[in-house]
Amino acid sequence: MGHLARRRPEDLVFGLLAAGFAANCHDRQFFLDTDHSVEIAGVPTAVSNMQAGAGTPGFLPDCSSEIRPIVWQARSSGRPDRLAGPIVWQEPVPHTFESPANPGDGDLFMANACTRGVRARVTCGFGRWQPGFGSGATLDATNHAAARAAPMASRSDNGRIPGVTPTHLVVPPALEAAARALLNTEYGTGGISNPWQGTAEPIVTP
Repeated sequence: MGHLARRRPEDLVFGLLAAGFAANCHDRQFFLDTDHSVEIAGVPTAVSNMQAGAGTPGFLPDCSSEIRPIVWQARSSGRPDRLAGPIVWQEPVPHTFESPANPGDGDLFMANACTRGVRARVTCGFGRWQPGFGSGATLDATNHAAARAAPMASRSDNGRIPGVTPTHLVVPPALEAAARALLNTEYGTGGISNPWQGTAEPIVTP
């Protein structure tokens, strides 16, 4: 139970990220889509935060922004623990192991069983779509360069530059070798210097 509780945030957060190609976010578009609408010089303009392809998807989120692409939320304790200006900060309730106070009582004794469990109230949801980016294209240097450049060159309302710089490359185990070769090696194919070394942190998750 402790192991599962520890993995619960990963299950929810990366599960939601993987569903981003078909799940709506706050603008009623898929979180990862080709036509998020922004207004530039009074003209509605489509902005994409995905790279098309039929391969195993990978993701390039910017986790340095104030509002992350995926937001994790835990139930608060319901009591003000400290004040930060006009904001009451409430500490989240951690996962809690629970069992009967006296396993020898009543029905538990008769059934020769003791019920135990983990209690928590947590969830995650989509934050801003701008710092989220997904790709179904083959994970290689050429496609990675295009996928990294796209959110950095995107525009928000009124032509504002949102300032997105991908910080992580999230991939399933099938793409681990390609991701680590792309981000952790000094030289690429043919001994050519690899410009993508260290530009993002690889995260491998099933």
